[in-house]
Amino acid sequence: MPWFLVWLVLIAAQGSLWAVSAPVFAGSWLRLRERFGIDREVWIASAAFAGAVAALFASFAFWGIVPKLDLNSPLPGHPYRIGALTALGAGVGLIGVQAITLVHRAAADRSGPLKSGLERFLFLRDELQTVLFFLGTMIGAATLASGALRIALIEDQRTTAHAFPAAAVLAYGAYFTLLLVAVYAPAYAALLALGRHLRDEICGALPEKPEDPSAWAEWQSQRATVEGFLQLNVSAGDRLKTGLAIVAPFAGSAISLLLGTGT
Repeated sequence: MPWFLVWLVLIAAQGSLWAVSAPVFAGSWLRLRERFGIDREVWIASAAFAGAVAALFASFAFWGIVPKLDLNSPLPGHPYRIGALTALGAGVGLIGVQAITLVHRAAADRSGPLKSGLERFLFLRDELQTVLFFLGTMIGAATLASGALRIALIEDQRTTAHAFPAAAVLAYGAYFTLLLVAVYAPAYAALLALGRHLRDEICGALPEKPEDPSAWAEWQSQRATVEGFLQLNVSAGDRLKTGLAIVAPFAGSAISLLLGTGT
């Protein structure tokens, strides 16, 4: 199988995905900044993300997981082209990370009337889920392309399985998946906290007359309605969708690993 052709197709698809993701992230970032502003927390998170990405590739180079000389790729200037492509992808992803950090910051705000709080919650929830989907897809695509490159180089006898181990592909996808979870989880937790705060503002933390058994039924019914509208009690289907969005990058790593085990 012409694995280099497969890899080139995946790289082209990856570039197209980044071209689609960039305006999505930029639009989300601009909307969030316009409504809630931007502060030092966002830039600190961005610097941490950029440092984590740099640390990954520095560790790969330091430990010799994929020695550059052993790749022997037929693509002229392969290291420089892939380096530029990776830097471009990281730059696009950084915009998405900043958007998630803006959601985290905005969700921590409890000020303002109830109606504006509800509008803020719904807006932040939609922005967060959109950015999460595209970031997860980007990582999965990049990991799958790495797996295809490994197989192509080994089958063409341009490197060996020892020089380019399947574990490197798995580690690549797992690392970025953990970064995604580390950025997303605090923002999602802050959003849930905002939703619960709004729920208690509407329904109250307890019924007005807790000594009256009939008051509890009405209070619980109202509370369940609000929770359903805000999606605070996520259904099994919604949990599955969210879980797949988070696990998709790691699943891509596992697929790449399995594809490479026969070489």
